[in-house]
Amino acid sequence: MTHRRLYAPVYTKDHFVAFEIDFQTKSFRWGDSLNSKQHALEHFVEKLQWWFRACFSGEFRNDGPNLPHDHQKDRTSCALFAINTIEHNVFGNTLGVAHPARERARWFFLTAESQINGSAEPSHTNHPNTNALLLGERAFHGHAGPSHANHPNTNALPLGERALKLQAEERTCIQEKATIFLEKKKQEKVQQELAETERIDCEQIAHGKVETIRMELSRLERESHERARQEKEGLEMFHQDPWAHVNNDIEDIQMRDVDACVTSIIPPDQFMRLKPAEELNYPPPAPSSLVPVASSRASPLTSASFAGFNRMNHPPADTTKTRWFMERLGQFDIPDSVDLKFIKHPDYPSLRVVSHGRLVVLKRTEVRLRLWRAQYPDVPLWYLGIHCLSRGLDWQVFAPVSRPVAFVSRPAHLNVRHAPLYWKGDVFHEYHTWIWAMLNLPFAHRFLSMGGIAWRIALHYGPESLFAATLSGPSTDACLHGHVHRIGGDIDDMVTDHDVALLLGATDDTSLWPPVDIFERYEKWQGEWSHEWEAWFQKRLQGIRSGDKDLFLTRKRWIKHRRRYTAREYDDPALVGSEGHAAGLCAEADRLYPPMESYAALVY
Repeated sequence: MTHRRLYAPVYTKDHFVAFEIDFQTKSFRWGDSLNSKQHALEHFVEKLQWWFRACFSGEFRNDGPNLPHDHQKDRTSCALFAINTIEHNVFGNTLGVAHPARERARWFFLTAESQINGSAEPSHTNHPNTNALLLGERAFHGHAGPSHANHPNTNALPLGERALKLQAEERTCIQEKATIFLEKKKQEKVQQELAETERIDCEQIAHGKVETIRMELSRLERESHERARQEKEGLEMFHQDPWAHVNNDIEDIQMRDVDACVTSIIPPDQFMRLKPAEELNYPPPAPSSLVPVASSRASPLTSASFAGFNRMNHPPADTTKTRWFMERLGQFDIPDSVDLKFIKHPDYPSLRVVSHGRLVVLKRTEVRLRLWRAQYPDVPLWYLGIHCLSRGLDWQVFAPVSRPVAFVSRPAHLNVRHAPLYWKGDVFHEYHTWIWAMLNLPFAHRFLSMGGIAWRIALHYGPESLFAATLSGPSTDACLHGHVHRIGGDIDDMVTDHDVALLLGATDDTSLWPPVDIFERYEKWQGEWSHEWEAWFQKRLQGIRSGDKDLFLTRKRWIKHRRRYTAREYDDPALVGSEGHAAGLCAEADRLYPPMESYAALVY
């Protein structure tokens, strides 16, 4: 990094002082060869601070007369000592002027050269002015002894030419020093760039190794848990019915508990229970969608065939209550804003949906749940989780789970703290590598249930099994390893601030996507993903594919990116689309249409 300093001689009250201004530390200091009292510079310092306030948004720190300098022993050499102070601090020259009088004479000849060359030819007589110049020249060269003013060779060479020759030699010397100085700086810069390139390469190699190790450890951990789950389920089946076949499908164990619930949604003539042989023809969910290891009466899972997903394709009920909601909601039920191909064409014929637990959603989601329940009264509340996760609404269920029967070691990926992306490197490659690895971990389905911008990013970069994993409840990271958020005895998966920062592509001071709290307050965001937001998202994806680093914005620029609700507007019941407006609708609906169920719990 370049350290910017400004050096200059300052003239004040018949005296020169060397000044240094450091723009890196926002400070200044000076070196006074006469050690004058500080009040002699007060007027200049006051003007200097005014300039700092006007141009640099504040005063600089006054470090006083601490600039390294030498002390003059006369009253006339302050300019020479000021220049020497600057040369010492810039080029490293020796402090002090050994012969001030001789140096003043040299400067006189250098500055008076043009006037001397422009005068008449010098006379061979002892003109008093010529003698004075020759004496000054001898003083400059340090000659002793009698004067040579009458020597024909000395008078034959014009004095101005001799001064010009000395000036040319001095300029040559200065140019050589400057060339050496610039060459040295150039070499230092090249070395710094090489070191920086090497450091970036080492970091990328290290990051790649870490991610490879993390993914391998996660794979081994999932395989270990899956084997433990299968062994425990086999033991439970043996104790319940010693004559039961060990390879019976796992859904047979819980089918008695859920048959009534499934039948209430799907008429008997449309529901066909799959046999074990038929189910083996379909691939199971990916490892990232693992459900809790142990079956538990405290955390029942309802299994419905794919036919059940078409249960809401009939016309919705048209009642006074449904019309009341639709007249007051500014935006709702936008099913085709994102192509959810893995919902329309799943890789396996059934999904396991959590049907019992504590439901925690924003009011903008709750008001839509109230509308859908009024339109489809025969569909249970837990079933609407599919609806919410298809539209970018938040859907968090805290489910009751039993404690693991044996100790299971904590996987390595839960102890990793993600470092910010390195903006100057191959930041997009690094972002894609990290986010793909993270979204394949068991806890990653929590991003999908957050809704909003986190939901859309996870939907784009995550595996297709992520949707099924979100519906199936807490993962092994929560059930076995305690990586959870809790409400009483109920749990759900947890994502840390570092996980969210990685999802958003955060660097030290910027991010690729808007922070969640800022996005939630954009006026155009009313709780449900829309075609307008999808067009915005796809445009940014095009920029990412082209490597446009201008997409990284600071938090301040994200705030100005789109108009946002103020804190008062966000909670204002009269502002359509805000969280306050949704809360007001829920309260008014309770008064006009007293609810027959709770929207804070899932029951079956």
